[in-house]
Amino acid sequence: MLRKILRCVIGFSSLRKRRKIDVSWKLSSRLASLMTTLDVSYRYGRPPGASEMRAVSALTEVYGIRRVAFDEKNHTLLVEFDASRLKEPVVAALLRRTGIDLKERLTPA
Repeated sequence: MLRKILRCVIGFSSLRKRRKIDVSWKLSSRLASLMTTLDVSYRYGRPPGASEMRAVSALTEVYGIRRVAFDEKNHTLLVEFDASRLKEPVVAALLRRTGIDLKERLTPA
């Protein structure tokens, strides 16, 4: 499969050492377009403290988590993730492991 993607991106005839950086950039942008991103929202109870916020910021290091955004006014948080890598229960478990007091999953309106 990787070979097919490389052929689509640049073709093997033009693959040279000096273009190695371009190949990796084009390949990563091509693969990023193949992701299935989903947004899931949760309501949380008590506001997260400094240690919870540090743990949440480290969540973006998990392969498949793209973004975590808090809405302090409504006590909600939004997680954007790659559905081909992670499932929603796994995302919820990762959030609970950080110490976030998750109350419920919100359904999109």
